[in-house]
Amino acid sequence: MFVIKNSILNLFRFIPVRRMWYTTIVVFIMFLCIHSVLKSIHLLFNDGTILNQDKNISLKSLKANSVAMLNSSKALKTRWANFASMNLTKEYVKILLQHITPSSTQDFRRLLQQARIFRDAFNLIETFDIVKMHELTEYLTTSNSLKKTMFSIIKQFLVATSKLESSLFPFILYHNQSALSLKHSFEGKGIVVAVANRQVEMAAANIRLLRFLNCNIPIEVFYNGENDLNFKNRERLQQMFSVQTRDIQELINDTSVKVQGWALKPFALLFSRFTEVILMDADVVFLQDPCILFNNLDYQRTRALFYYDRTIGGPDNRKIEWLSSLFPRPWGKRLSYSNRILAGLSRENQESGVVVVDKVARFCGLLLTCKLNSFIERESVTYKIFYGEKETFWLGQEMIGDDYVFDPQLTGIIGEVQNKPQSKEDATSICGTQIVHFDEAGKILWFNQFVLLNKNMPSSTLARFENYLREPGNYTGYPDFVYCLRSAGNVFAISPHEKDLIKRIGNYWRQEKEITKNWKRF
Repeated sequence: MFVIKNSILNLFRFIPVRRMWYTTIVVFIMFLCIHSVLKSIHLLFNDGTILNQDKNISLKSLKANSVAMLNSSKALKTRWANFASMNLTKEYVKILLQHITPSSTQDFRRLLQQARIFRDAFNLIETFDIVKMHELTEYLTTSNSLKKTMFSIIKQFLVATSKLESSLFPFILYHNQSALSLKHSFEGKGIVVAVANRQVEMAAANIRLLRFLNCNIPIEVFYNGENDLNFKNRERLQQMFSVQTRDIQELINDTSVKVQGWALKPFALLFSRFTEVILMDADVVFLQDPCILFNNLDYQRTRALFYYDRTIGGPDNRKIEWLSSLFPRPWGKRLSYSNRILAGLSRENQESGVVVVDKVARFCGLLLTCKLNSFIERESVTYKIFYGEKETFWLGQEMIGDDYVFDPQLTGIIGEVQNKPQSKEDATSICGTQIVHFDEAGKILWFNQFVLLNKNMPSSTLARFENYLREPGNYTGYPDFVYCLRSAGNVFAISPHEKDLIKRIGNYWRQEKEITKNWKRF
């Protein structure tokens, strides 16, 4: 709240004080935009639409209407009548301050509505770049009653938005931080990895391979307190080129979040210092420079790139029912054509081993993703419906109404051929734990679960990778996350270059294991 209160009127930094007539017009335009939002948002809560006196207006048109008001002096004259409707503001503030602790599907629907209200209010504040509250106060608290009324409305708007922020996203409020100041702190590109003590050898080997691939952008390693990643392991990683370790407990208010396990990943993504981020798991192996993902055309268009999980199972009616209640039909293109759960093609949609996001462009959706991974939300709903955090990345963006895209390439599996087909029509089978993802040319880009036979087994050894299969095909699941994919005509040999990289990271891992053993001896 401190930052927002001290942030109201950067709007005036380009306006000469002497030209008070111009200043008056600009402030009045700003007031009309805010009042338009207040009036429209008050009439929300009707399946995602704003009910006007004449017709239904979509939430997306709100920003366009505000911009049109800024560009049309005629529109200003026609909006004078709305200026008298100040009683709506109190009701709007009351709506904003309704605290929600989602514990059911119905509550998630209300959470979606409040989050979109916050998005519109937050975007409006940012549009005007309001950072000089004292200048507005001095100008609007003069004897002119119109100015005083405008100041009162703007102040209520800012205070209510700030209180809604603290209600929805209390984890931000740490060290006098606000959503606006957090968003403005991001810069550059980087990689973010969540690492625990048990993953440090994989993470170290992966970092070494990334540098071998000439990926030299900064890397932030996030952990959850001293017990999660001890000092020796932090020091070990920080000795590598451009690697910094960061404790999430020092960056957030953890009272409502209670970060643990999978929940660390979205918070690491949000609180990393970078604007554009490749979030990767510690067990993800890239066989190409991951920086090429920033040049992906779908990412550049939507600013959020996600990957599909393997295609397993038939329709999951429980998930379909829950998502349908959250997003009533008719669905837009994203849910209709790219969501494989709702299409009944698979019981899983997203594989979150790699997530690529422009945090400035997709900030509010990422805030909501973190909300879905907070303690009450994940324990009551999110993790009961979905397996961990992985579906919450697209879900946060969808709930907030922002754009994103799934890479269109289907997944595959890597390992050794289990049977030798006699003809092209015969199905080939490969078993393993890894999920493989491909670039536009069909070459292996990355896979998860590292290069071990089974990373979940303490005594696991390096796997033997000779071939890979691509979907479509039929999966058979076994204990310890082992899957066999059977497919006809989609088997490929791993190239010598890819084998060399897999062998290299295997050697890195052995060396890191030796370092750990030597430490334990002393």
